[in-house]
Amino acid sequence: MSYFRNRRFTTAAGFLDFLLNDDLFATHHVFDATWRGRGGNIFRGQANSDWPLVPRAHRTLTALDAHTPQVVGTEPPTAKAKALYLGMQLHAELRAVHLFLEASDKLGLATPLDYRLNLEHSELVAAAFNAGLHGKDFVTDDEFPALSLLPEIAFAQHYGVPTRLLDWTESPLVAAYFAAVELSSIAAPDRRASAKSMSVLWLYQLPGKPSDPVRILSSNRAANTHLRSQSGVFTLTPRANSFFLKHLRWPSLEDILLDESTHVRLGKATLPATEADQLLRLMFKYDVTRHHLFPTLENAAKAFEYAKALWPPDSE
Repeated sequence: MSYFRNRRFTTAAGFLDFLLNDDLFATHHVFDATWRGRGGNIFRGQANSDWPLVPRAHRTLTALDAHTPQVVGTEPPTAKAKALYLGMQLHAELRAVHLFLEASDKLGLATPLDYRLNLEHSELVAAAFNAGLHGKDFVTDDEFPALSLLPEIAFAQHYGVPTRLLDWTESPLVAAYFAAVELSSIAAPDRRASAKSMSVLWLYQLPGKPSDPVRILSSNRAANTHLRSQSGVFTLTPRANSFFLKHLRWPSLEDILLDESTHVRLGKATLPATEADQLLRLMFKYDVTRHHLFPTLENAAKAFEYAKALWPPDSE
């Protein structure tokens, strides 16, 4: 992948200074101030700089197994069965969201679930199943899911249900937190020993280009505390299904940007994994912590534990 910019840093201070002060992310005029993100950019932090940008629902064959009985199985798709496989995958994605929202509603928990919408119904799902069952060729450029379902799907995404949305944020600091936390003392002893470096990626989309193969989406934050605290937004690749039918695999964002001409630019900044704790210490003064990004009573009770992990008493 050829990034618009690919910056490598050796210190947390240099890394953070770039994200906060580089002219690329500056607000230059009043029009910038109305765009999504810093200077029109959105950001994503990853604990391993080598990870491709693939949404959770598409990372493994079993990504949805813990969330719905309608799963696609453990065998990779074949050319002969690709339409049926696609139909099963789409149905599983919708079913997993519905089951989560319905269970939440039965417990009296507030969600954006709208029973007037048939969350699991999709003409595209039916068409894929029909083609697969009758051995017909199947080609589609239909967008999925319907944007009317975005509040429900975004809500499920932020509470652990795998979807085809990819999480981003309007804040470079929030992205830096997610890049560092899994490599830090906060995550010990479960920190990812295999990662040599972390990364923050940024995505810039020229305004007024609705035909781009990457769509940046926002969802109502009033009913989603995590989304509001994290300044969360999402990306969706509307033609992921047609890519799947052509290549028999789900695309990464990098695949999409290489596959089609686009007005979207992708940049990347990397930092050694050994700098994770120092990066979190620097962001502590900006109130970028676990308890600020996930504001729950449970995390409030763990606020001192968070600080103690970054500044252990025996280090004084």
